Amino acid sequence: MDDYFAVGNGYGSAARLVELDPRYADVICRRFQEHTRTVPHRNDGEAVDFTASHG
Repeated sequence: MDDYFAVGNGYGSAARLVELDPRYADVICRRFQEHTRTVPHRNDGEAVDFTASHG
């Protein structure tokens, strides 16, 4: 699923994906951010940095 994010971003398109297992949603977003160097934004416009250290 990560590849769809990267391809859509590379072509300037928007991608809408659904991850059925919540454990993997953060992994997909982190990989997208690492690959594109773009911080994802939630629907309300807030940026969410998935590469930031937690703890």
